[in-house]
Amino acid sequence: MPNGKTPSAAVAASAKTVPAVRRGGAILWRLAECGEPLGLSEIARATDMLPSTALHILRELTHAGLKPLNQIDWPGRGPKAELGS
Repeated sequence: MPNGKTPSAAVAASAKTVPAVRRGGAILWRLAECGEPLGLSEIARATDMLPSTALHILRELTHAGLKPLNQIDWPGRGPKAELGS
């Protein structure tokens, strides 16, 4: 390239962050790292999100077919969230 950057470096340099994608990735990483079911409040706390934000993102990830959860529930009430198959 004329400016000396490789195509991938040029793309990375001009890339903008997408907060929803970053947050979704943080939730998926946290679930994968933990290895055990987590409650919604635990997920929200570990990813520095409001529980309602975490819940909306978890629902969208599930709706998109990523199936990250077997069950989702509000803090302290019932089922825990975990990576699903």
